Amino acid sequence: MEAFPKTIAEQSLGYGQNDTLHRINVTFSYRYWKNLTDEADLPKSLQSRITEVLIDSVERNVRAQIPKVLSRL
Repeated sequence: MEAFPKTIAEQSLGYGQNDTLHRINVTFSYRYWKNLTDEADLPKSLQSRITEVLIDSVERNVRAQIPKVLSRL
């Protein structure tokens, strides 16, 4: 979660490399991580899914009522 590049390796460019793939080594940093394979194996309960739908619906309705001028702030 919240991953961003920390370092990007030096890149060599030249006219002789016009028909080749360009590979770049990038090191990423992140704030925290989740193990998605563990979470994917556990189905959410019906109550959890209904709660998510209700919260999303309420949030959309509230955001729709906020004047455009205020939402830009």
